[in-house]
Amino acid sequence: MESRTYQNIRLFNQLPAIENVRIGMHTLTERPFARSAGVFIVLWASAYAAYFAGGWITLLCHIASLTLACLAEWSDFRRTRGRPAPAAARLAVDALIAAISALSVFQFLRHFAAQSAPAGTWWPFIAPIIYTIFLCARSLVAGVRSRDEEMAALRYLGFVGLQGLERELADNLPYGLKRRLEIARAIAGKPVLLLLDEPAAGMNPVETANLMELIRKVRDAGLTVFLIEHHMKVVMGISDRIYVLDHGELIATGTPDEVRANPRVVEAYLGKEAE
Repeated sequence: MESRTYQNIRLFNQLPAIENVRIGMHTLTERPFARSAGVFIVLWASAYAAYFAGGWITLLCHIASLTLACLAEWSDFRRTRGRPAPAAARLAVDALIAAISALSVFQFLRHFAAQSAPAGTWWPFIAPIIYTIFLCARSLVAGVRSRDEEMAALRYLGFVGLQGLERELADNLPYGLKRRLEIARAIAGKPVLLLLDEPAAGMNPVETANLMELIRKVRDAGLTVFLIEHHMKVVMGISDRIYVLDHGELIATGTPDEVRANPRVVEAYLGKEAE
């Protein structure tokens, strides 16, 4: 999983700093309500279909709905550990919700059209009752999870040097601190790769020096940083390995010392000396 910042700062300016960071944590903490509600409805619908209509179709429908509940919980388990389920898997769950719902409704309609007596199968109601209790319990602990998120956001703000400014609106922060807030939001999602797009753009020398120190701190914390930057002091001062492009063509790669001595780099960025 990767995260990024932008050359032009993109913050939620009318939100406090801490809320900006919590937004960056959405891949770890958010559980889509529509998907949970869909699982809830499908479980109950398939249970009633089994009770009224019976038959092997409703049995398969109920088994599929149980599988769907397991998939939804698996997706949430991965998300809370920084490994969200692939988009294709989420789409498959949504498609399964729609398909099972449609099949359950069809079974209802077929049963009522035939004016048959209910099959009277009660056991399928066990799963939706358990899932309902589970959803209620999760709602009760939501407040605890919210407090945990706030404490984590405070730690990220402290990491980038914004302690004491958690309730300050993002729009009121100086330019350099806005950059720090954007980085805090980016690392709050626990990425393995952080992409920084010209983070030193528009900074004065003091802000640039502070930024370099922060990027080193992020790197030393074990996060891989991919930096796109035209500020040579920043590039040479913090990079372990550099890739140099000239009009989209890779002309050099290596350590800062190797790149600095590369004649193609000198020619591309400083010009060729007249003979």
